[in-house]
Amino acid sequence: MSVIGRGLLRMIISATLLCADSASALIHRLYDPVRHDRFTGFPSNPVHNPSFAFDGSRYTGVGWIKNQWNRQVALVSPKHVVFAKHYGLSVGNVVQFLNMENEIVESVIASVAVVPDDDGSDSDVIIATLQTAVKSLSGVTFFPYYRTDTPTSLRGLPLVVFGQTARVGRGVIDDMAEVDATAAGLGMFEAVWFRYDIAAGTDDDCYLNIGDSGSPSFYYTNSQATLIGLHAAVGADDEPATAYYNYDSFILPLVPMLNAMMETQGYHMQQANPLGTMLSVSIGASASLRREMCSGDVDLIVSNAVTNDANNVSMRLSFAAGRSPDTVAGAGWICEAVSATIWECRRGGLAKNSATTIACHWDELPAAGPLSVAVQFDSDETSLIMQNLSATIKPSYKAWAAATGAGLPGMDDDKDGYQNVQEYAFGSNPLQADQPLTLVCTGNQLVSSFPRRRDAEDRALLYQVDFSSDLADWTTTTTPSQTIVAIVERAAVHPDWMVGKITVPMDEAKRFFRVTVTLDE
Repeated sequence: MSVIGRGLLRMIISATLLCADSASALIHRLYDPVRHDRFTGFPSNPVHNPSFAFDGSRYTGVGWIKNQWNRQVALVSPKHVVFAKHYGLSVGNVVQFLNMENEIVESVIASVAVVPDDDGSDSDVIIATLQTAVKSLSGVTFFPYYRTDTPTSLRGLPLVVFGQTARVGRGVIDDMAEVDATAAGLGMFEAVWFRYDIAAGTDDDCYLNIGDSGSPSFYYTNSQATLIGLHAAVGADDEPATAYYNYDSFILPLVPMLNAMMETQGYHMQQANPLGTMLSVSIGASASLRREMCSGDVDLIVSNAVTNDANNVSMRLSFAAGRSPDTVAGAGWICEAVSATIWECRRGGLAKNSATTIACHWDELPAAGPLSVAVQFDSDETSLIMQNLSATIKPSYKAWAAATGAGLPGMDDDKDGYQNVQEYAFGSNPLQADQPLTLVCTGNQLVSSFPRRRDAEDRALLYQVDFSSDLADWTTTTTPSQTIVAIVERAAVHPDWMVGKITVPMDEAKRFFRVTVTLDE
């Protein structure tokens, strides 16, 4: 084995691939099934080994391929597992996990893709997408990775090393290296490696054996197992051998490429030690007013502060009964209705100093009034935040027409001389002839009154009084002398209605006025 350069080592190795089947897995200095076997009865009837030395509850996300149990995979999101390219997985393979209740949890592989290195060439890692998500309620937990800008800081960290028969041992990270494994059939790949000294060490020390390819190695930090690498190859010193060198495909350099591949399902690789950032949600300005029984949207603007990128952004939207949207969607978001009133959305990431939109759409908006949504959201970098947001639904002619049986605004259904829009504005019955305007003589004054909606502005109704002396020329800007146009309270104050009042002196030969109504929804 040759070593070239310093810092990030570049190695040329003549190593043994670990992809062939083998009667055994990891080789320990002193193998003890009571300590080193994760399960008893594996693979036909696996049960957690109560004496397992490495705490099985941390590793429920290490699964295996049903009927190919030597392939041990690592769950990195509810819908993704990673494995070694040179050993391979196939669409249709069934992945099995064992939760701490000793229940098998399984899902079928829907697709498999090779993860590229940052130079675009193939790495020795593949990512498989599962047909159905492995939810946390199943008791199976996926693995984060350890984020660091200085990979050399990982030197000397202890590893928990898995092998093909659910056998587990110990290693210690020696270094990271760019490995030229062309002679072994792997080409170039970024590796994290650990050495097994033949002469001395602990009983838990192990080295890789044929058949261990793709099985994972972990570092335990922040109360969780974090994925470091996937087994690729093993080599030895020149004869006589003094040590075995174990090479894992290093997960950390592949995270950007993994994230790009996972975000179509709404996930990124999770960080075990995330940086902090600040997310916020607000309601965006609507292109048009939201009106009862009309099509409409509420846009939720999700913003990330300038601090750091946010990963695995999730959001839960809760609406009142009968007021939930028909669809919830947004570019880059995966949104699903989980009940009649609750939607859940997720997104792989949101870059710092950026924003994204989730559009809540109603084919027909519910009844007029506040439209409230309780929002819960978080990311790897933020704790759970809860906000109550509200938009307003305005009343509409469409809702009034549906309730009264009226036709289009310009029609006169009851043939009483008033168009439906005027019946709407004056509160009269569109299907029964009536007279909403009244005229009363008081002394030398003529007083006309008509109902006027208190919420006319919300309904986009405009009442206008015009005057004329000849029924030909009408003025809308000049009120005749001594004429009073006012809006007053009803004698018995009504929450929905006021009174429009026109007082005209009867001192001219002719005086005409009219009330026009405009609907501008």
